[in-house]
Amino acid sequence: MTRFAGKLAALMLIGVLVSSVAATPAFADWDRTNYPAIQGTIPIADGQDFAELSNISLVDAMSTAENAVPDSKAIYGKLSVINGYLVYKIVMMDENRGHNKVLVDAGTGEQLYVSDVKSKDSYKNKRNYDKKHNKK
Repeated sequence: MTRFAGKLAALMLIGVLVSSVAATPAFADWDRTNYPAIQGTIPIADGQDFAELSNISLVDAMSTAENAVPDSKAIYGKLSVINGYLVYKIVMMDENRGHNKVLVDAGTGEQLYVSDVKSKDSYKNKRNYDKKHNKK
């Protein structure tokens, strides 16, 4: 029984590592997104502590995001302030490792924005372009 548990734990660790490597491009571009003018329900002032102000959980926000983007799974989420409103930023990934971002209102749980899907190849092309054109 302990050999089985050890093998199961090793398989689970491999699964976590593989999924985290697949998500790396999504996290690399995390804060570079230019979001449209969204309007949420919980306004946040500069410097205000917002950690306890959300009316919904991260799990609820991820469920909303998964409903908004069919055939994708929520892989990461974070409570954040966008345009002065409290939202959850959720990263979604599809079976082809394409990803997009969903903003979910932290007050009502409604979807506020869904970005276009970016493929893993778009990051490879961007890195190669940057290497070619940043030479001195």
